Amino acid sequence: MSRRASRRSKSHEEHESHERWLVSYADFITLMFAFFVVLYATSSPNEGKEQEFESSVRKYLAKIGGGGAMMLVQGDGGSKETANQYQKMDSPIEHPLQKFKFQDPGVGDSLKRVEIFIEENLSKAEISKFIQDIYATDKGVRLVLYGDSVFDGNSSYLKKDALPVINRLAVALKAENRKIFVETHLSKTAKLAKGEHPWSLSSQQAATVARYLTQRTEITPQVVVPTSFGTHRPRFPLQDEGPRKKNSRLVFFLLPMDTEI
Repeated sequence: MSRRASRRSKSHEEHESHERWLVSYADFITLMFAFFVVLYATSSPNEGKEQEFESSVRKYLAKIGGGGAMMLVQGDGGSKETANQYQKMDSPIEHPLQKFKFQDPGVGDSLKRVEIFIEENLSKAEISKFIQDIYATDKGVRLVLYGDSVFDGNSSYLKKDALPVINRLAVALKAENRKIFVETHLSKTAKLAKGEHPWSLSSQQAATVARYLTQRTEITPQVVVPTSFGTHRPRFPLQDEGPRKKNSRLVFFLLPMDTEI
């Protein structure tokens, strides 16, 4: 064999040896593909949860603005007629993974009952004027009223037109068979009498409401707890309070009877 033929044969052999790794790589990819196909084929997705989620989404999207529990929509405190109006919405979407659980399982039902009561027993004008918000926490239901609609100026006196509304709300509060924490809050911009401290006015307001509930409605003193926070727990930044001073408010916080004070 000539030298030229020997070199050509050696070069050819080296070239073939250099590309043999492609065979092993192709085998590896084939095995990986087969592995994942098997995993997919043997997996068991929860079809029941998937269908539940799909049905919940369709139901919720179809029912917005329709029947169901009332959800109050908070306004901006301005002069718009639509502020603090309410719309009916169906229950929230049921997520297939994990639902938020209240510490008190009765909170959700309690919230719904109070919402429905407000819708059926207060006019739209009264809801707009008095009700700032209503929502559930993991512990209880918070019904928030505008302070400027309940109290006469920066005082502890109740406005006359607020009394019928409080009387009707007291029916719903008593029906829930819960402790009623009467919270009062003030805006930092509230104009106080000379030498008067926010704690003092807030405490007087809470005591006035608690006394009215226990003397003029069927709510017993044993379930009423007046609490005052002065200006120390605002809901909104000062610049977002609006003309109605939304941080000045009266809150009925409904908690389980066994709640320790």
